[in-house]
Amino acid sequence: TFITYNSNSVKIDLSKNNIAGFPGTTMNAILKGHFKGFAIQLSAKYVGDYFSDNFDKYFKELQNKYKGFVSYNDNKVDNYFVVNLLTSYDVKLNNFLKSMRVFLQVNNLFDKLYAAHATGGDFFPAAERNFLVGLKLSL
Repeated sequence: TFITYNSNSVKIDLSKNNIAGFPGTTMNAILKGHFKGFAIQLSAKYVGDYFSDNFDKYFKELQNKYKGFVSYNDNKVDNYFVVNLLTSYDVKLNNFLKSMRVFLQVNNLFDKLYAAHATGGDFFPAAERNFLVGLKLSL
């Protein structure tokens, strides 16, 4: 049982509500391929709608019933789908260095704007498209 109280000490039962921050649906998928030293990997992530507080889908109803209930106007974090790309190329070397890998990683490939997290009325945006380039040397 989860009980909260408003500013007038009125008891509000939230025991049947979903717990904040937990979507009903999540999905992750990875697709990989290799060809003559080249590698590519696409990873996709889907996160369904969820709520930023324990007031769940009853937020508007509670807000109308108890004026000044909270100081924010929205508690729903919208679903999102994001894709990342990782590519690399491996080169075999013979001398001091045994091998070299050059890679490029693109996060949020389609530059999706979404909230990655929320608490109460505070929504935190995810990073926009970003890149990482690297070189790995093996001795």
